[in-house]
This record gives sequence, structure tokens and C-alpha cells, in this order.
Amino acid sequence: MNTWMQLAIGTMTAAATMLATANPTHSIIPDEHALSHEHIPNALFVRFNSEASVEVREDLLAVVSGSIRETFWLVPGLVSIDTPLPVDEALTILARRSDAIDYVEPIYIVHALETIPNDPLYGQLYGMPQI
Repeated sequence: MNTWMQLAIGTMTAAATMLATANPTHSIIPDEHALSHEHIPNALFVRFNSEASVEVREDLLAVVSGSIRETFWLVPGLVSIDTPLPVDEALTILARRSDAIDYVEPIYIVHALETIPNDPLYGQLYGMPQI
């Protein structure tokens, strides 16, 4: 599975997490067992809250020596970041900043089941098994 597919799946996970954790008293790490799930090393989803200025965002990235890999327009404030720090260390550092971050979580790796679609014309489609 390529990195873009992992990011797309991770984005869906992050969006679902955002909806499930709309309570303002929640932890900014939505899953207390986040590190027990398979995830991309040295990468995180971070959703900055709307009050976080550009300077605050840059300072937070500097604290974890992070850089923005991608910004997701569908969820305001959501970015994926790369950091040289281990994910657990970066989570611990960023979890202290609930004033500027709505949530932070690893970028989980999701494995799709290997199934053949139920389309009756699937066998006539060129190149589908190679995808």
C-alpha cells in the first residue's frame, strides 16, 4: 500500500475521530492505546485549533523538529507532520498543548482486505488485478 493511500485512510480515521471526540474535555490523544496499533514511524496527524496562530503552530512544529507533510482542506487545521522524534515522544510533547491543538495521533496503517468486487463485469475490466 503506498503512502498516499495510507494518508487517505488515515485522514478518514482522523475525521471520524474528530467527530467522535467533539467533547471539549477530551484528551487530545483520542486513543489511550494509540501506540499499540500499527502506525507510520516518525509521522503524526495534528489538528490545530482555530485560535492557534501561525507563530504558535510554527513553534509547536519546532519543539518536535517537525515539518508539515500535507494539509487537509476537508478538516480545517488538520496536517500530517514528519518528525525525527519517535512517535511516543512527539505525542507526549504535543499532548501538553491543548491550548493550540484539538487532537494529535499517530498515522495508523490500515490493511484493506484482499477481496474481489461483486461487480459482475469485473472480469472484463482490463488491468484490475494489477491495481
